[in-house]
Amino acid sequence: GANGLTTTNPNFGRPYISGAGNGGSGSSYESDRKYTRASVFGELRAADVTKNDFLVKLLGKHRLNGVYAAESYRTENLGWQMFANSREWAAYWNGTDGTGSPLGDRPPQAFVYLGNSVASLTSPAGAGIPGVSTNISLPDAGVRVFDPTWTNFSVPFNASWDVPVALQKVFGGLPAADSTTQLAQNSNPANYVGWTTFNNKLLRYDNGANRNMLTRAQLSLRETKSYAGSWQGFLWSNAIIPTLGWRYDEVKGKATNALPVGSNRNILNLQPDIYRLPDVFPANQIFKSHSTSGGAVAHLNRLFPTDRLPLNVSLSYNKSDNFQVTDTRRDIYGNPIGNPTGKTKDYGVVLATKDNKYSFRAIKYQSSVANATSGISNPGGIGQIIQQGLRFRNVFLYKLGAYDWATREQPQSRNTWGGSIAQGDAVNAANQTITSAQGRAFENAAIRTWNQIQADLTAKGFFKAWGFTPQAVPVNLDRTAYEANPAANAPADTSQVFAYVATPPAGFTVTADTESKGYEFELTANPTSAWRISFNASQTEAVRRNVGGQLLDDYIAYIDSKLTNPDGSLTPAGNMPQFGNTTLNIYANVFGPWRANYVQMKLQEGAAAPEIRKWRYNVVQNYSFRQGALKGSGIGGSYRWQDKVVIGYPAIAGGKFDLSKPYFGPAESAVDLWVNYERRLNQKINWKIQLNIRNALAKDGLIPISIEPDGKTWASVRVKPTQEFFLTNTFSF
Repeated sequence: GANGLTTTNPNFGRPYISGAGNGGSGSSYESDRKYTRASVFGELRAADVTKNDFLVKLLGKHRLNGVYAAESYRTENLGWQMFANSREWAAYWNGTDGTGSPLGDRPPQAFVYLGNSVASLTSPAGAGIPGVSTNISLPDAGVRVFDPTWTNFSVPFNASWDVPVALQKVFGGLPAADSTTQLAQNSNPANYVGWTTFNNKLLRYDNGANRNMLTRAQLSLRETKSYAGSWQGFLWSNAIIPTLGWRYDEVKGKATNALPVGSNRNILNLQPDIYRLPDVFPANQIFKSHSTSGGAVAHLNRLFPTDRLPLNVSLSYNKSDNFQVTDTRRDIYGNPIGNPTGKTKDYGVVLATKDNKYSFRAIKYQSSVANATSGISNPGGIGQIIQQGLRFRNVFLYKLGAYDWATREQPQSRNTWGGSIAQGDAVNAANQTITSAQGRAFENAAIRTWNQIQADLTAKGFFKAWGFTPQAVPVNLDRTAYEANPAANAPADTSQVFAYVATPPAGFTVTADTESKGYEFELTANPTSAWRISFNASQTEAVRRNVGGQLLDDYIAYIDSKLTNPDGSLTPAGNMPQFGNTTLNIYANVFGPWRANYVQMKLQEGAAAPEIRKWRYNVVQNYSFRQGALKGSGIGGSYRWQDKVVIGYPAIAGGKFDLSKPYFGPAESAVDLWVNYERRLNQKINWKIQLNIRNALAKDGLIPISIEPDGKTWASVRVKPTQEFFLTNTFSF
């Protein structure tokens, strides 16, 4: 540097990308599906059993259909971390043997610089930033560290040390002109081993070669048996067509999560006798249900001997109830959730010209779905709240330097709430504006509250569901009580004091009910025998009810009651500092941000479902050449349009969102084109070749799918649909 004491950053102003770290991850999903289906069909005609003309006309014919289906669907869902630090580095960093440090604790990061400095540019124009042109791999590297091992035993720790001129920019001490502080020899780096290099041999997933890097491993098996039957009648010369349907399903499911081993860096236990599906299907994961449907169509022109109507008119009515076959879904306590169920009712009318060249169909429908899979941002945050609360309960209870038992009784700012060296205390605490006695009172209150939370959630099965087991702690044990008799108050199993990691239950699901209603319209025109045009449109309104479900609401209300007071201020349990920083308390850093997602989800209660586009329509036309040089060929095209969609809401006071003023993403449209040629190769074989261009007018770009509360900054995007070409050959026998 200019003063000769510092080094100028050679990468100042250079654009870069970063990767690996906690964001360096991957996932895979494998499935094996076996499916069996059998069906039987029969038709009964009145004319086959009677010669009575009236009965033949009245009873017409009846079609019966029966179906049996069986499915076995097995899946494995894996997630992994790309890189991690070695156990030896974790041991050095934490002052332990390293086994209590999770692989996800501050993993290595990659920084890739792209091109030269752009610091002098006033706009992105002309920056010419190149892309990444090769695979990025993190090599083993030496980490520059300061080894604090004392070597100069001839000098007392507390002897005076005058800071050399060369170090006065780093150490604020006498005889520097701007300092009045006399430092001691324990501040002199020359008395220590000093700067050295630690060789950190990284752990790598290496395309699955190191399964210790897995962060998620889930197995599931779903077996389904279904029986269905339907009847359709054609009565009164096909003027009335009733339909009845019945279905019975039996769905059995079982699943398992690989659980982390706290005493082994939270590496998943993948031993074959542990990571396996149960031998039998749990009784509470076997669902059986009947579904029914019915409806009728009446062709008014056929009801009477003489047709006096100017158009062909048909009326329809349908009503059905059913349920969706899903993998086993679970609530926050790991209990199975019943399958989604639905009910639908619709009314329709069809108008057609006598020659059937033109027809118009309109349907009004209403449907409801109960217990449907919904969504909430960062569902794993539900467990992270408890994970972090109990981690730091232990930190303050046992004065942990890290999270495992081996680091106990290491007083420092991360495990001391109040006090300071200036006040005569041994260490500077997280909050140096209060006394150590005041800090101890907060510590004790926070510890006892988190003990109570642990006890209450244990009774509900929370920890079994979320895959970690904290050590058993008496509800009334606090730091003061522990200090009075550490031996008597030590955990029975100290291996349960570690960096807890909450893993959502296999199939964890947030549910909601939805009520939908709307209209569907379809217009078909055949101006000539070679030209066909169709137009269809739909209008949909959907409203959500019971968003999140009562169980989740009760959980949030419970956590609220433990972390906040009735006046909205934080309790000691909510105000508990993390990492020696009072601004990173449990509520502000963990629960508060996640709760904002929950609040936004709950604000959708009674509001229109944001992902539903209100209007959609499509226009399709085909023209077939029947004669001349182009005989056998055809051309066609379609135009697709869908309405704007909600992508976000403005934020208002109190951490809430204003759902009355949504931000919308753009309406979208697309054009498809096709051309074909068809001819008969011989009396038995017909050949058709067709070229389709999907999104024929597509342009490159991005479409926002979510937006920040400012209404301007895109939070996430997707790539605009690209132009696609399809060439198909079809042979008909």
